[in-house]
Amino acid sequence: MANSTQSALVFEIGEMIVEDPSVDAQPWEAISLVATYEDDGEELLGYRYLGGGGYEAVAPQNFDDLMDKLLELRQVMSEEVEGLWVQCLLQVSKPNYDFRVQYEYDDVQRWAPKSMSSTMADFAETLRPTIP
Repeated sequence: MANSTQSALVFEIGEMIVEDPSVDAQPWEAISLVATYEDDGEELLGYRYLGGGGYEAVAPQNFDDLMDKLLELRQVMSEEVEGLWVQCLLQVSKPNYDFRVQYEYDDVQRWAPKSMSSTMADFAETLRPTIP
């Protein structure tokens, strides 16, 4: 990352995720969160990946603060790149707390469920980080 403000914001966002009480409520191996910003609102969804291949939906307790920090990052990035990203995928993997962020500028459905199911297993698997 070329911009030190951008780098600091990404680091702070990573800390907010792993230190959130609802995220860290039980042992986990990885976390994936998708933030989506559209004209009519914002959304954050994601999963905590457990040992043995299991997963469960996770909703950070600090949702408002996290979304505000992501909005701040989005604005800082827009000063360097034409346009605002519409989605970002945030992934944290243990044991080293590797943090990966990907941005989508065009397709607001890139990291969205392709079909609804009672378990959402397929969608959860598409977001699962590769654990080293």
